[in-house]
Amino acid sequence: MSSYLAPAILWSAIALCAVAQVALLHSFFLGASRPARGASRAFRTTETLWVVLPALTLACLLAVTWRAVHAPAPAGPGGAPASAIGAEAGS
Repeated sequence: MSSYLAPAILWSAIALCAVAQVALLHSFFLGASRPARGASRAFRTTETLWVVLPALTLACLLAVTWRAVHAPAPAGPGGAPASAIGAEAGS
């Protein structure tokens, strides 16, 4: 994959996920889908966890993906980058 394409796809995914999560959080805390005031405290807590936990999990997943995309190329034999070895073999 091209070195410019991977970050572009990652940033697109981050933007789309962020918009979706903000919409979900807004709907839950301010919209019609929020728990009723008469709902039990345990129900409200459970519902809140089911909204916030996926957002936190997604943030962690995106952080791990960011590190993977920006990880240095593994070194091949003799300390040369693996991509340079493949280029030499094709010559």
